[in-house]
Amino acid sequence: MSKLNEISANLHVSLNSGAMLEIVPFLQERQLLSPLMVMDENTHKAAGVQIRNLLIQAGIQVIWRVMG
Repeated sequence: MSKLNEISANLHVSLNSGAMLEIVPFLQERQLLSPLMVMDENTHKAAGVQIRNLLIQAGIQVIWRVMG
């Protein structure tokens, strides 16, 4: 089986004022401890660094890419 066939995606959308604080518990509950974050430059400036820092503080190893 190829690597591509082994990849699965988990999607969760939260649109509220405390959404950023839901990310760490969401990932920990599902044992998703090496997420890939992909964002545009505007999102990166608005919240990307903050989210990355939250994940790092929680011991979650994050891979991130800023597109555009």
